[in-house]
Amino acid sequence: MTAPVHLGLDVGGSSIKIVAVDPDGTVLRHDRLEIDPRRHPAEAAERVAARVADLAPATIGIGSAGTIDAAAGVVLESPNLPGWSGVAVRDLFSTSLGRPLAIDNDANCAAIGEHWLGAGRGARSVVVVTLGTGIGGGIVLEDRIWRGASGTAGEIGHVPILADGGPPCPCGSRGCLETLASATAIVRLAGERLAAGEASRIRPGAFTAQDVAAAARAGDDLARRVMESAGRHLGIGLAVLVNLVNPERVVLVGGLAGAWDLLEDSTRRALSRAAFRRPVAAVSVVLGTLGELAGAIGAARLGML
Repeated sequence: MTAPVHLGLDVGGSSIKIVAVDPDGTVLRHDRLEIDPRRHPAEAAERVAARVADLAPATIGIGSAGTIDAAAGVVLESPNLPGWSGVAVRDLFSTSLGRPLAIDNDANCAAIGEHWLGAGRGARSVVVVTLGTGIGGGIVLEDRIWRGASGTAGEIGHVPILADGGPPCPCGSRGCLETLASATAIVRLAGERLAAGEASRIRPGAFTAQDVAAAARAGDDLARRVMESAGRHLGIGLAVLVNLVNPERVVLVGGLAGAWDLLEDSTRRALSRAAFRRPVAAVSVVLGTLGELAGAIGAARLGML
């Protein structure tokens, strides 16, 4: 008898990652579809249906960027997916794919994935922090995803780190962790220092956080200090989580997690200084193990629950 197939979709600002897994989580197939985030998701739903037409998934889960009403199946708002905001995405994809499905925030799905099969496996309390263009998070407590009263739990990127202002954040506030420790923040801070005339091998203009990390590894002092600053603020943000949630593990995922070698020392120092001794002693801060498929694998698991 053939084992059932479970489908997971991870919707980001420019693409949808698709995975098919068996009941044990073994990835049978994975794919990626480029999308235009400004267009209505009906087009994406039809393209996904065509791409997986040869499958007959037993369950389907979707993780989407943005604020999600998981119970109603609606993407309430998503700055990275403007065409999806206010759309009943669950029902739309269910119609196209011919199956009932579940939907949640992409960071929650990453947390579900890492808790199920990745670096959070075996721990009953896990916080997954997504480090990339922005910063997000998902919380697993007592083996269950914690969504909070309005479905927005885990938004670690919008914890205010600077009490007296700080850089403006897309959320409308200032001094949020995302403005100080994300890939976007690293590029902004490096640009500010270059504009102030500081010497660096980084060329002013179009550069990325990966370029700053590469320069730091090559010994560039400006780049090294920028990465240390990001790590220090990340550590303060993690201290909030550690004091508040007291998790067994904090799992770091996302593109910027690839620069952990440059962030780790300053992050751990700041975490140890800012958090209580007992919860710091109880937590392990580790890198995720599922890579870029964490969200899609978590989405597949979401559909199975």
